[in-house]
Amino acid sequence: MLEEYLEPVINHQALLLTILLAKKRISFHAIQQKTGFSLANIKRYIHQLEELFQGDIAFEWDSTIVRCTVLKRGKPFLKTIYRQSVRLHILKFLLMKAPCYKVKSVSGFAKEHFISTPSAYRLIQHMKPFVEECGLALEDNSVVGEEWRIRYLIALLHDKYGIVIYELTDHDLDIVHDVIFTIKQQKTPHPLLDKKFRFFDVLLSLSWKRREFDIAIPQEGIFKRLKALTLYRDLEDFFKRKGKLLLDMDFPSSEIDYLFLVYLTVNNSFSITEWSEEDSSALLTIIQEDPAYQELLGELRHLFDHYIVFDKACIQTLIPYFRKTLFDLQLLIPQKYYYAEEYQGSKPLANRIEGLINSWADRVSGRGRLTGSNLHLLCTRLEQLVREGLPPLAIAVIEINKKNIDILYSLVLQQVSPCVATVCRFNILSEAELLWATDFDLIVTTAEMTAFIKEKLSLNDNTKILDFNFDFVMYQAEYLSQVIRELRDKQYQESLVASDWCF
Repeated sequence: MLEEYLEPVINHQALLLTILLAKKRISFHAIQQKTGFSLANIKRYIHQLEELFQGDIAFEWDSTIVRCTVLKRGKPFLKTIYRQSVRLHILKFLLMKAPCYKVKSVSGFAKEHFISTPSAYRLIQHMKPFVEECGLALEDNSVVGEEWRIRYLIALLHDKYGIVIYELTDHDLDIVHDVIFTIKQQKTPHPLLDKKFRFFDVLLSLSWKRREFDIAIPQEGIFKRLKALTLYRDLEDFFKRKGKLLLDMDFPSSEIDYLFLVYLTVNNSFSITEWSEEDSSALLTIIQEDPAYQELLGELRHLFDHYIVFDKACIQTLIPYFRKTLFDLQLLIPQKYYYAEEYQGSKPLANRIEGLINSWADRVSGRGRLTGSNLHLLCTRLEQLVREGLPPLAIAVIEINKKNIDILYSLVLQQVSPCVATVCRFNILSEAELLWATDFDLIVTTAEMTAFIKEKLSLNDNTKILDFNFDFVMYQAEYLSQVIRELRDKQYQESLVASDWCF
């Protein structure tokens, strides 16, 4: 990740501000636990942030608590922090076009940023490993390599860090919106259109802003098959028909390939509307028939065995994650800023999935690893699928009075869905079969019936009995919901122990 190459103080300020903006009021002890920073450093960073955001954010603190109040909303606070980074600015310098027939002036950069020329050269060497990790190289103080990777890096600096190389003008946005509204027949703009998808917008605009650089997307088998989707034809039709009119330039097939790659790998405005049924069906078939994704699905099937059924519906939910692996772009796609870098679900499962995908990506041409945030989301989805596949809990409502049974039965039904639990009701006086149907996870009854049920029914040791007082029955609903969640979580934890996901 690019953050690993930035100045520590920049990363620390960004991390601290992210926590403060999220919590508004938090103890110094909690900040120390989340970040590992010393108390002295936390206070030093707050003073720095206070100076940087004077008039925009107010910080107040006493001996134990710090409060953060945003005075001017809508400002890109994290980008303001990142713009202080001279390391990001040297990366911008390396990405900018060189003057005609000249080599870029490192001494000029040094003067502009008030550092010595040797320091500027050391900065270039410091950023060189990151450039190489992106599949690019340095030559004559410029980033060189595959043009599409360079465009992704330029857009990353713009969208996440506020380091702008090519301005995104209103005219550029008008063209992007025209593409969206024409292809998806969207009549009105979505309120998030100009902010949430800025990375996508910048990438599209680079198709006409960097036309002097040749571009060629590798024609991997999966990419060639994906070009059969109707959206590729829609992009081609739009830019070949309107490109000349709007931008006074032609759009060759190499640029259409690039625009399509952007669509496939980046969250975008087209997601505002649903995919066509034709494209959804075609995409599913392409994924299922692709040898590389067949291999990945086979490994996931083997790992999860009977806990997840990888049918069409399941694969459809995984496709957004699969397409993020195309062309190994995870370093160049901004991910959400997490101050909790560790996965908050089953860490052994996350480690197993990460190892599985990384090993697969290393073996397969044209595929890459997932970003940390996408990996976390994928693991969350897989854990949900396991939970959804667990057998429902068996809950019994037992009483001797029909009125009481009706109330308790309705109360339980309001707390569970059919996939979480099956709920049966019994009148213990009239239903003799209850004496044999005692394999329950939870029995819901009244306080007066508890002792009788324990004495007369041969219950499993794990069966939990919950008795209600009708004077407070509605207030006890929350506790009932909590008990059901705990039983379901216990069931899930037992499935983890029984599986080999953690080993």
